[in-house]
Order: sequence, then C-alpha cells, then structure tokens
Amino acid sequence: LVFVLVFGLVFGALIFGYSIAPIFETQSGVAVSRELPGDAILQGVLMALIIPFASSIIPLRFVLSQTLRDILDLRRSKTEAVKFSIERASSTKIPFSLMIMGITFFIFGFMIYYLLPFSIFSLELQVLLAVFFVLLLMILFGFVVLSLNLETVLQKVVLLIFVGWWEKLSIVRVVQGNLISHRQNNQKTSLMYSVSLSFVLFFTSILQLQSIAAGYGQLSSEGGTITVKRSPFSPSDASILETLITDPSSEVSKYVESHAWVTQSIGQLLGQGVQEEAVTHVGRSFQTNLNVRGISPRYLDTVVPGFLVLDSQNFGNDKNLSLSELLYTPRGSQSAWTSSFFKRTLNMKLSSYGVFFYRYNNDRYDNPAPIVQANSQLPQTEILATSSTTLSGNTSTVYTNHLFGVTAFLSQAPGLQFSDRPSNTGNFVVSFHTYLRLLKEVTNDDSRWRERIDFLRNIPVSKLILKLKPGTTGDQMDQLIARIRVAVSPTIFDYRSVETSIATFRSVVTIAGLFITAVVLALCFFSLVSSMLSNITGQSKEIGVLLSLGMQRGQVVRVFVYEAFVLVFTASLLGVISGTLIAFTVTLQQTVMTALPIPFYFPWEFVIFTFAAGWVSSFLSSYSAAKKAVSHTIVSILRHVED
Repeated sequence: LVFVLVFGLVFGALIFGYSIAPIFETQSGVAVSRELPGDAILQGVLMALIIPFASSIIPLRFVLSQTLRDILDLRRSKTEAVKFSIERASSTKIPFSLMIMGITFFIFGFMIYYLLPFSIFSLELQVLLAVFFVLLLMILFGFVVLSLNLETVLQKVVLLIFVGWWEKLSIVRVVQGNLISHRQNNQKTSLMYSVSLSFVLFFTSILQLQSIAAGYGQLSSEGGTITVKRSPFSPSDASILETLITDPSSEVSKYVESHAWVTQSIGQLLGQGVQEEAVTHVGRSFQTNLNVRGISPRYLDTVVPGFLVLDSQNFGNDKNLSLSELLYTPRGSQSAWTSSFFKRTLNMKLSSYGVFFYRYNNDRYDNPAPIVQANSQLPQTEILATSSTTLSGNTSTVYTNHLFGVTAFLSQAPGLQFSDRPSNTGNFVVSFHTYLRLLKEVTNDDSRWRERIDFLRNIPVSKLILKLKPGTTGDQMDQLIARIRVAVSPTIFDYRSVETSIATFRSVVTIAGLFITAVVLALCFFSLVSSMLSNITGQSKEIGVLLSLGMQRGQVVRVFVYEAFVLVFTASLLGVISGTLIAFTVTLQQTVMTALPIPFYFPWEFVIFTFAAGWVSSFLSSYSAAKKAVSHTIVSILRHVED
C-alpha cells in the first residue's frame, strides 16, 4: 500500500505539472503552480487509506455469511439463476438498508424544514448553496437508484438493438441468461458506472451552464453586442457619434445597420435635487421607485433579439409599428412601458392610468410649477396631467405628480430593467418628446438647468446601442470601435471579449471534464474486469457444456464480450440520463432565478467519449479472460482442472 501510495502521488504530480497545468495555462492564460497543493496530497492519502478498507467490508461480509461447505466447494458453479432465502422471525439482524433510508429522509427533512429558511432569513449564502448542492446530490442519487430498477428491461432493449438483429438467436438467449444470473454480481459495477458518470455529466453541464448564463446576463443587460456609454454624453459628443454612424461619407457608417439611443434617468441626471422618483396609483397605497428613461424609435429593431418578454401591450390601430415606435404616436406620447409587476401590485390595466411622482428639494428648485388638479378619468387623448404639491409644515419638499397610460407591461427587455417580480426599482420608458417634457416640468424650467439642457434640441443620452450589418468582419468592428474611441473617448462594451472569456472557460471545462471522465472510466474498468473475471471463472462448467453441445469457442467468447458491452452501455446510458435530467432541472432553476432564456447544454463530446470508452473497456475486460477459459479441452474445463 505504501509503494502504491507513493507511486500514485508521484505519478499524479507528473501528470498535473507536465500535462494538466500547461493545458490550463494555454487555454485560460492564468499562471498555475506546477506543484501539488498540500490539501490535495492530504485528500489523496486519506482516500488511499479509506477506500481499501471500505471496499473490503461488503465482500468480507458476503464470504463470512456463507456456510463452510459452500466456501470449500470449489468445483460447484457459483452462478445462481434461482435464489431463495429463509429468515427467522426472531432474527436480530440490523436492517442497514432501512437505517440508511431513515437517515437520508431525516437529513432531507432537516435541510428543508430548518436549514433552508435559516439560510434565507439570515442571508447565509454559503449555507444556502450547501443545502442546494446536497439536495441536488440526493436527487441525482435518487434518479440513479430509480433507473437501476429499469436496468433489466433496458438491457434487453440494448441487446436486441446492438446484437439481436444480426447475431444468432441462441447466442442472444445465452447472453440474456448470463445477464440475469450475474445480476447481483454486476450490480455494484453498474451502480459505480451510473453514479460516477451521472455526477461528472451533471457537474460539467452545470459549469457550462454558468458560463452561458453569465454571457446571456451581460448581453441582456447591455442590450447589444456593441454599446457606447457615458453619463451622459455632451450634446457635441452625441452629435459627433450620430454623424459618424449615419453619414454616408463616414467610412465606418457602412458597417452599421441600425442604432438606438437611451437617455439617462431623470433622477440620475438631476442628482441630489430629486429625493424620490417613484410610481404609484391613484389610491397611493403602494409605491415603488423607478427610473424614467427615454428611448429612440428604432430601439427594438436594434437590440439583440430573444430577451423581450412581453406581458401585454396596447397597439390600438397601429399594429404595424413596433413597441418602441408606438411611443412616438399621439397615443404613445402620453404612455410608457412599465414592469408587469406593477400590473398586479398597482392593479393597473392597459386602459387605466397610473401616477408617478417626484419628491425634490424646494430650496434647489425655488420656482415651483402652478398647481394643476390631476384627474384619473382623463380621456386617453389628453396630454399627461401634472400637479405640484407642497407638504404642509415643510416648505422645502415638493411633489410633482404625472398621470400616465401604459403602452405595454414587460417582464424583461434587453438593455432595460423590467421584472414580473417584486423589485426595489424598475424602468419607466417613454419617448424622447415625453422625456423632455417631463424633464422640463420636474425642473420647473429652472434657469440653471436651462443653461445645461436645451429642451428643444439636445437630449441627455447616456448609451448608444449599435447593430452591425451581417457579414461584418472582426477587423471592421475593430475599425469602428477605434474611430468611436478617437472621436469621443467613451466606455465601450464589446461582446466579443465576453465571448472569448466564455469560450476559454468552456474549453477548459471540456478538457477537465474529459480528463475526469477518463479517470472515472479507468477506475470503473477495474471493477468491470473483476466482475467479468468472476463471471467467467464461476461459469467454467457452463462453458464446457456449451462447447460440448457444439457451440464454437469464438461464439462463447462473443457471449461474454456481448455481456460486458450490454452491462457497460446500459449503466452508462442510465448515468447519462440521470445526469441530463438533473442538469435540465438546474437549467430550469437558473431560468427562473435569472429570468433569462438560458438554453439547455448537452455535452455531446462527453457522451461520445463515454460510450466509445465503454465499448473498448467492455472488450478489454472480457476478451482475454473468455479466450483463456475456452482455450482448454472440454474435459479439463468440465473438471475445472487446467492441462
């Protein structure tokens, strides 16, 4: 054991230092120490000491449970096609299987009933993640155990599909009988394959899923593959950018198919002067903070598709227009996009009005607008009504109220914050004309702000989203970005850098997953060799009988090769199905938690490698032992004595 332990540590250090670490550095660009960490060495030593001890318990219990006659009888076949047991009613044996089930159910109930609410209310994220991970492992193991109950049926199907349609019926029936009689002996190998492969597939899929979700999150947040940002752009810089991407004389405008502008929120633009920016209803029993933003008409034609989740909309007679263009109609100029969460919380409808208001410091805005009575029953052709109210006893705080209609309730939109869940803030999206009118009303046409913003011509935009023409090359994109940087020196988001990071991470995960799979299959291979050697040795007399009945030696060898193949293929298939179901469950959870249309990732390279390695291992584990078993004469095989 000491020699094997030292050899394993040295071999692992060499493999890690001269194979895994260089590959990781090449793929990720991150320097990695070539030495094995101390905790890895400690874990390896503990596993080397624990595994031999744990793995010897079940075989020793099985041997010691047999009678002395059965142990000494080496000539009688150990294969049992029919098995029965007699138990005393007064037996004092401890039911370990029931104890394990009871402990498992207790742990499951304790985590759900105590640890889960504890981690949520105490904001202990590590405990919450640990609970989720243990629950996933329980689901994974439960799927594997459940699938093993279908193993016999699945073995018949695999045997008929891969062997039964071209092999002789007599050989197929012998293989099927071997699978039944060796079921107990092969069960541990099947369980080892299924659990190991399902866990590796699940873990690999989760890592790939996290990288995909991160990319989708950034793309949804930015709204486009290339965005140009500043808080806000000066009128001259915005004009320079507009000319650069629209003027036909510009050498980079030919790469841009469309573009869209997004303004800074009114609250952010005015700064500390605005103390509160919120939405409510006429009854004012509930309110939520929001950010009022304006968007250009071609916004939805420019942003990346696939991230718009529409709850309901009111197109009226303008069904040929997009939602962003609808904001620029007479009806849309008095309406806005808002979160579908407000639809339930504020009991709002497309045909009703809501109220959003500003609370600001009157010391800064010392020329409030005249009071106008707000009417919730205004006809939909009216312009947004506005009212200003000063709190009694507090002359420094002023509210301005604005009625609005709803063009659409959204649960999600690219580049903008919407939600169908409770949230501290959200976006209130209007046209540029409405935005400027609101901005003028909120500032009460204050001269200090009039110097900064020309309400007739300049809009305080903070983000430009670009949609490039199909076929635009990487060099052309670099040229466009370089010209924008030289022109206005903004902050630029380029999704290609995110794609590169994600691709690097995914390639590292793929390589690591394949390596771990190879290690797992190598460990399972030793279990398979042990099982097949035991099966072949225990059926020596059956082999002699088959040979004496006229079956050729090559056919007998094929019987055991087919048995090993069906065993490995079925166990691998069950492991892949279990791991895929758990990975799909996690994908659904991530979709719910992130509100992103995250696609399900299925690791095809992992599955192909698994089944290819399974076929090779099934052949190597059975061919040589079966070939050796049939190489003797029939008489010596029947006597179980070698020549």
